[in-house]
Amino acid sequence: MNNYRTPFPCLAILFLGLLLAGCSSGYSPDDLADGDWKRNGDREYVTTWSMDGVPLIEVTLEYGGKQPNLPFDGPQPTYDWKTRNTDFYACTLRNLTDLPIELRSLHFDLDRGTWKKKNPEDGSYLAKRWGTTRIPPNGSLNRRNTWIWGKADKNMLRKTFGAEIVIGEVPSSSPELNSLIKGKGGLPLSFSFQAHIRFIR
Repeated sequence: MNNYRTPFPCLAILFLGLLLAGCSSGYSPDDLADGDWKRNGDREYVTTWSMDGVPLIEVTLEYGGKQPNLPFDGPQPTYDWKTRNTDFYACTLRNLTDLPIELRSLHFDLDRGTWKKKNPEDGSYLAKRWGTTRIPPNGSLNRRNTWIWGKADKNMLRKTFGAEIVIGEVPSSSPELNSLIKGKGGLPLSFSFQAHIRFIR
């Protein structure tokens, strides 16, 4: 009897594993909310992030081009954007609840390459760029310029925000949100959401 086994099944399994690893969507925390993406082309979108069917926050990204919307409303690039190929975007975070949302942290993940700066960043970093870390009930934060540059023809920067629904003395007027908070133990509701920023040379 010939006991020789062909290596092809093993190679096929190895190839499938590498393929799945290459298709990974990157950093994804356990408390990542459910995103409903409505895209406009390759660069722009509106995403509604929900937990258990309860909408919490909306992210809108609009492409501005290869130069910023001057003047800058916060920190500027640490390099000369006039000579380095850069894509600029405007980003709006809209609170879809009647309770405050506090931004706690920001994690960076690139499709290609490794983020070489501090990761994740904390609330002080967010405050410098957004002017505050708290989004008021049914209010919005807008950043006129956020950007990405790259060496390759294409890249994607995924920003994962850590956030928290702030619970005060007055409960939400939404039975669905109150039920969600109660189901999580009645404590401040922590969740994460993302903004994807694409570089195209």
